[in-house]
Amino acid sequence: MDEIDKYILNLLQEDSKITNLQLSKEINLSPASTLERVRKLEAKEIIQKYTVKVNEDKLNFQYSFFVYVKLNLSSETILTSFIDSIQEIPEVVEAYQITGKTNFLLRIITRDAEEYTKVLLEKLSILKGVDSIYGDLVLKKIKDFNLNIK
Repeated sequence: MDEIDKYILNLLQEDSKITNLQLSKEINLSPASTLERVRKLEAKEIIQKYTVKVNEDKLNFQYSFFVYVKLNLSSETILTSFIDSIQEIPEVVEAYQITGKTNFLLRIITRDAEEYTKVLLEKLSILKGVDSIYGDLVLKKIKDFNLNIK
């Protein structure tokens, strides 16, 4: 992967709807060469998919929480069961298995505090092996994610 490929990745992260013609002008290559480079990045699975980023506030999803979950890991099936179960909870928009005092960090987005409480009480706390749950309300997003390819 050379500097042009890295530049392509940065540009596509900023605007995945950029046309091949616009992209080719930006990187100063022919449209055919640009398309070939993008296809190679896709084939190598460096580009995994193209997505749409929605404005959570405009859709009235105003509550974002980082939730820490500690499991009672008495068996491997508890871990597998938990991972499978959180896939089915739509309010869990991100999930990470982590080290430290807890086992998982979840990002949960809801429209209001009542919906968040329901998620905790009716969906998360009832899962097999859950030992403890605590969460932090996000007050303000300061920086959003784009991987700076250097």
